Amino acid sequence: MKKYIAFLLAVLILLTACSNEQEKAEYNPKTTKYEVNEVYDEDAPVEMNVVSASESGITLELVNNTDMEGIFGEHFYICFEQDGKWYRLPQTAENVGFNDIGLFLDPNGKREYEHSFEWIYSLLPAGRYRIVKDIRLYKDMNSHESEKYTLAAEFEVG
Repeated sequence: MKKYIAFLLAVLILLTACSNEQEKAEYNPKTTKYEVNEVYDEDAPVEMNVVSASESGITLELVNNTDMEGIFGEHFYICFEQDGKWYRLPQTAENVGFNDIGLFLDPNGKREYEHSFEWIYSLLPAGRYRIVKDIRLYKDMNSHESEKYTLAAEFEVG
């Protein structure tokens, strides 16, 4: 009897694992939609421009047009455009996390930063995308008084 129960349990686990693999294989970011209704800081005193982009990564240039110190991190997300609307691109990876570090952007300075996103989203199919990041501008680093800006930069793949 114990062997029979162990066998049924093993079959159940195997079927569950196979069904999860099938769900992952059918993933299609163009049909799994999370509409984005966010407001980006288009008039922010900081710019984020795309230097280059591919299906697996992007190089950004951040430009600080102020006399304040800027700090940003590694966190970002990607949206895609379809039929004139923007949707947040679902992650294909599980348990995604970012290093919680502060990268400095000098007052009136520029900095390039590369993001690889294949590990989060797989290779992006041809289309129009938007990368979204936050940056904080500090009036005084000692008092930690700051303003947060959400920036977006559009790019195309394919």
